[in-house]
Amino acid sequence: YSFFTPMLGISFTNNLPPTVSFYTAECFSIADSLQFISTLQPNKFLITTDSFSCLQSISSNIFKSPPNSLIFFIRDLLFSLKVKGFEIQLL
Repeated sequence: YSFFTPMLGISFTNNLPPTVSFYTAECFSIADSLQFISTLQPNKFLITTDSFSCLQSISSNIFKSPPNSLIFFIRDLLFSLKVKGFEIQLL
């Protein structure tokens, strides 16, 4: 998976084991993007993905979803960034 920040000219690529699902790879990509964003000054950011299931998991009711530590980690990152003044939209 990879991500690219056009305004900063920064790209990041990481390889996961071939047995990892596309869903998990997309979730890892979002988590890594959020961790990268946390090193920047608070601003508005848009993260795009083609994994609707990953977006659904992130936005779903935590009490009606099976536990997933990666999704909890992403939610924690989103909350921490929001508290620090970041505006992040997932699309």
